[in-house]
Amino acid sequence: MRHRWLAGVLVLAVACTSKSGSTPSSTSTTTGPTSIPPPAVVPDVVGTDESGANQDVSAAGFQPVVESTPAPEASGKVIAQSPDPGTELAPGSSVDLVVSQGWPTVPDFNPFTGIRLAREKRLLRDQGLRVGEVVSRYHWIYSLYSPNKVFSSRPSGSTKVRPGRVVTLIVAKPYACTPGYSPCLPPGAHGFQDYDCAGGEGNGPLWVYTTERITGSDIYELDRDYDGWGCE
Repeated sequence: MRHRWLAGVLVLAVACTSKSGSTPSSTSTTTGPTSIPPPAVVPDVVGTDESGANQDVSAAGFQPVVESTPAPEASGKVIAQSPDPGTELAPGSSVDLVVSQGWPTVPDFNPFTGIRLAREKRLLRDQGLRVGEVVSRYHWIYSLYSPNKVFSSRPSGSTKVRPGRVVTLIVAKPYACTPGYSPCLPPGAHGFQDYDCAGGEGNGPLWVYTTERITGSDIYELDRDYDGWGCE
């Protein structure tokens, strides 16, 4: 009797264990594959204008990123790109474009009045150029009309040069005496000012009170009878 009771208990325990150990089947949800857009091809825009290059890159599905740099190519031209043309990239990727700013230009000066030295130096620095030697030199026009002003440079004005190029400035050295006259006729304090013979029909503003020997060009037109003497 006792053995039958134990056998019944064992059968019941095994049945309970089998029932509690069973796990319900889990329900899995499946989704379809994610749609990935195909790669696009990077266009070749080197040598084109910046605006056109931006349009071409954008039309191909990319984002143009522009960097400007001084270069000998014309200003606004694309001179390099990355990645290279023909590269396949995911749409929306960035394409780097390097655009030329052109080379700096040596500042020009007014051919009639010259330009003040301090202003010319500032213009050079604004262009990314360096001021080199300042040479003082006589010039038959600028030494009279625009003394102490820049009338030339090396390289000359309007020349395109590499960034950082050293530029030599040439300044008009003022004459102590106007060339072509004896005794000395000093130029005006602010450059050329006309001389006329005192007591004559001229209007100055500077006056000659002695006879002048004409030894060169008579820029003041004091020798009216062309005999080599003025204000006789």
